[in-house]
Amino acid sequence: MTKSEVFSDGAAGLGFVTIVDGIRKLDVEIVRGLLEPTADVGRGMEQPVVDVASETVDDLAAILESVARQALALHRAVLAIRGRHGREPLQLNLKRMQSAAAAELATGVHSPDRAVLLASYLPFSVGSPALAAALRTTECAYEWEGLTLGEVLAAFRDSDHHRAAVVLGAAALHPATQWIECDRQQLRALAVALERQAEG
Repeated sequence: MTKSEVFSDGAAGLGFVTIVDGIRKLDVEIVRGLLEPTADVGRGMEQPVVDVASETVDDLAAILESVARQALALHRAVLAIRGRHGREPLQLNLKRMQSAAAAELATGVHSPDRAVLLASYLPFSVGSPALAAALRTTECAYEWEGLTLGEVLAAFRDSDHHRAAVVLGAAALHPATQWIECDRQQLRALAVALERQAEG
C-alpha cells in the first residue's frame, strides 16, 4: 500500500477515536442502565413472581431512547468520515490527532464532556496552552456546569490530580472548584499558570 492510498487527517482521526470512545460509553450506559433496575429478571430469575414497577419500564424506555439518540449521532459521524475520504484506509496519526484536538480545545468547547475528552488525548505541554487560549479568548468555561477545575487539568495524558493541584495552587484556586464558579480574573490567572507550567 502506498502513502497515496492511505488517508491521514488529524480531524478525521480524532473523529474516529471519539466515535470509538462514544461506543464504549454507550456500552457502559446500556449495562448500567438496563441491568441494574432489572437485576432479578431474566434467565437467572429465582423468584417465582417478580413485580416490575411501571417506573422501571419508563426508565428503561428513557435509557433506550437516550442510547438511540447517541448511537444515531455516532452513526452520522461515521458517515461523515466515510464521505470525507471514501474507501481509503484511515491512518490514525497521533501527532495530527493531537494537533486537531488542541486546535479545537483552543477555540472554546461548549460541552464539558467534550472538553475532558479532548484533554485526555493531549499531553500537558500541548493541552495546557490550548486550554489557556480558550480561557483568554472565550467564555466556554461558563458552560462547563458540574465540571471541576481539577477534573479537566487531571485529564491530560501525562497529568494527575497532584499536578492539577500544583497548577491550580499557583493561580490560588482549588481543584474542587467548578468552572462556572470562577470569575474572569480567576480564569485569567489560571491561563497564566497553565502557560508557565507548560513552559517549565
